[in-house]
Amino acid sequence: MRALFTTLTFLFLFMFSGTISANDLVITGNWKISIEPNSPKAVIRAANDLHNFLLMKHGLELEIVESASGPGIFLSVNGKMGNDGFSLKVAASGQKLIVEAPNPRALYHGVLVLEDHLAENPVVSESFKENVNYPFKDRFLVWDVNLTGQNKMANGFNLENHVREAVRLGYSGIECNRFVGMELLQQHSPEDSYPWYTYWGPSMDQFVSSPLFEGVYPKEYLDRNLADLKHVVQVVESFGLKPIFMGYEPRYVPEKFFEKHPELRGPRVDHPLRSIEKRYSLCTDREEVLEHYRTLARRLTEEVPGIVEMHIIFHDSGAGLCWFDALYSGKNGPQYCKNIPMDERMRKFFGAIQQGFKDNGRNIPIVAQPHGSSLPNIDAFLSGTPKEISMTSGNWASWTLSSNDPLGIDLHILDRSKKDGRRTLYYQQHFTGFDVAPTTEYPLPYYLAARLKRAQKLNIDVLTTLGGIVSPPVKKQSGMQEIYRQFLLAPDIPESELVSKVALKLGGEKGGSLL
Repeated sequence: MRALFTTLTFLFLFMFSGTISANDLVITGNWKISIEPNSPKAVIRAANDLHNFLLMKHGLELEIVESASGPGIFLSVNGKMGNDGFSLKVAASGQKLIVEAPNPRALYHGVLVLEDHLAENPVVSESFKENVNYPFKDRFLVWDVNLTGQNKMANGFNLENHVREAVRLGYSGIECNRFVGMELLQQHSPEDSYPWYTYWGPSMDQFVSSPLFEGVYPKEYLDRNLADLKHVVQVVESFGLKPIFMGYEPRYVPEKFFEKHPELRGPRVDHPLRSIEKRYSLCTDREEVLEHYRTLARRLTEEVPGIVEMHIIFHDSGAGLCWFDALYSGKNGPQYCKNIPMDERMRKFFGAIQQGFKDNGRNIPIVAQPHGSSLPNIDAFLSGTPKEISMTSGNWASWTLSSNDPLGIDLHILDRSKKDGRRTLYYQQHFTGFDVAPTTEYPLPYYLAARLKRAQKLNIDVLTTLGGIVSPPVKKQSGMQEIYRQFLLAPDIPESELVSKVALKLGGEKGGSLL
């Protein structure tokens, strides 16, 4: 057996003799993939991914073992590394290729980058070394049309492939909550298309209930959505990503509820130019409504403890607070709460959700995402809420509705947030539009490169992609997504060089110039 292996090894070296040198490290069949004992699921996934890659690409079947000695590829989580990122290197003693990262998700990303290096030949030089430090502490993916939006029924869509692609691209967190199926209980009138504008970011009351809301939505409907949420969170966790709940709150509720509780009616929140029926959210200035949201937050985290981040869009698509100045029907709400200061209203509402998490022993970060607002209301939020609750910047399209200087508003939010000690977040539509039709992405590589560079200069903590990504088998590869990926791997590369590098990678020597 040993003689056969030796023969095959020499045959292998002969086949690649034109592409390797004496100083190259050649991966052979006697190597192993080594992981640490009791490794997290993401590390085990990464090891299996690498095993399958080497088998399919090069016919090498490397055994996955714990704490191996001898030649091998060693996957190691080292929490002392500090900055999020990973390193690839050959050990000083040789015959060992090490992938190291401070967390399982970054380690998996490093393994996928290593696969890029081994795509042509299972060979690296003895001096091989690559260190990656991400330019942002977190990279989030929300409003994902193929995972949680209207396109989630895309032909061939595969959840695990999609989440793996998010890891490959360098994301650290992803939105998980979505409706099951394409039927909307909130539609009421079949001829009214407006509820489809509210298909994004289903609110907490679409998964769990409270004493105030018992019977408003059928139990089987809530159980179905909740079971799906638990499944998506479980898959996302298994890849090492942070599961995010992104909901529109307070969103409109069925009219039949207000027939029983007319005193709880809040503002009109639909878009008059798009809707047939008037729709109203709850008045969050009422104590029983605040208790409702406290209960929803507590029950949600009891049922789905894997959720580690909550993003709340508090205006747009059927959501809004009383007397908020960006409501599509104009400032409106009950007369009794008209004179309540907006900073107090926001403090109590976001505080109720925060308290619901704390009631379950959780301290989950909350991020507010407004869609169109005045500077006074933005300042009301920043003045009224504790620093643990952040506000994202970067919503240019919607800021423009209320300001002729959207970048000025972004900079104002970031400046105030830094002074207050809050996280700084910025989100952009990187690849797709609202409904990714008629194409799966905007073919604007130089524009994307420039926007990524601009975000880097803002010195932010979190860069969020709005709109989602495409993944195999729906689409095998994306030029725009590859620009994003290569930027994270080498953030100091100039914009034009970044685009050229991706074009060459995807198109080769001949096609690269055309791309």
